[in-house]
Amino acid sequence: MARSGDRTDLLAAGLGTRPVREQFASEISEDATWVAAARDGDRAAFGQLYERYARMVHGVLLARVPVGEVDDLVQDVFMRALRRLSTLRETASFGAWLAATWFSTVDVLPRFAESPTYTAVNG
Repeated sequence: MARSGDRTDLLAAGLGTRPVREQFASEISEDATWVAAARDGDRAAFGQLYERYARMVHGVLLARVPVGEVDDLVQDVFMRALRRLSTLRETASFGAWLAATWFSTVDVLPRFAESPTYTAVNG
């Protein structure tokens, strides 16, 4: 039986034989590159950030708002992130910044908190 961290676990997870931290380091490096480019106006770079993090944003929002509102809110979150990208201090921390900025506050939810659908689902 394979123990956590064994080569078998890595292969089963589709990670190959490279250590997991190397793969995450590669993603962090890409994030930093994409953030820097997006700050300079490269929309394709911001699109790459969207592709990487939209599922995370979608999942978090599904737990907080009615299903029918999630797609619009995902777009809102990324539009706000684009406008406020200059406030990100550590370019390699885009994912954490996105989560901390948008999901730890009620900034995303105000227009839904009083809606009948939100109240029925969460109240």
